Amino acid sequence: MTTTSPSKAVLVWLIVSQVGYLLSLLPWVMFSGLAIMAFDAPGSTEMWQPWLFVAAVWSYPLLPLSCSILAWILYTRGRGTGAAIATSVPLVLGGFGLILILALS
Repeated sequence: MTTTSPSKAVLVWLIVSQVGYLLSLLPWVMFSGLAIMAFDAPGSTEMWQPWLFVAAVWSYPLLPLSCSILAWILYTRGRGTGAAIATSVPLVLGGFGLILILALS
């Protein structure tokens, strides 16, 4: 099986999307610190919802990081389409999350 070199558009998309992920860490740092306030209410440490919320907020960087690593591995192996899809997964999930938040509010 021969692999062709991925297009320049895929390379540009990898760089642009991952710079966006890097910039999204700036507000995440503040938000992750404020997530601890989920435990302010009396008895909240025994409830599962605050733990789930804090775990979800603190685990945010793992998804873009793992998808970015996978995307670059795929890109270096000549699989441009797979790399573009892998780097787009956090954006798609973030879009669904935003739609869900807007729909519930």
